Amino acid sequence: MSTSKHKSTIWSHFEISTLDNSKATCLYCKENVSRGTTSKSYNTSNLWIHMKRHHNSELDTASTSKTTTQKTKRDEEGGLQPQPKKTNNFVRDNR
Repeated sequence: MSTSKHKSTIWSHFEISTLDNSKATCLYCKENVSRGTTSKSYNTSNLWIHMKRHHNSELDTASTSKTTTQKTKRDEEGGLQPQPKKTNNFVRDNR
């Protein structure tokens, strides 16, 4: 199951595969899901995708509350502000 090293709440639904450290095993369907190609690139993106596609009803509000809070705060601050369009002020001298 989850170790103290794991920070993401997604680890309550997965455990690291005993056969391959680059995979995590889903606790619901036992499918092995890639965590990345090398230990430096391990992440939880594929684990979240797997849960949302196959076990969305198992994701509780506690595991997604951080994302919801961030979106609400961003919306309260007026959302993303458009960036000014960059122009090329360089004038080429063709002499």
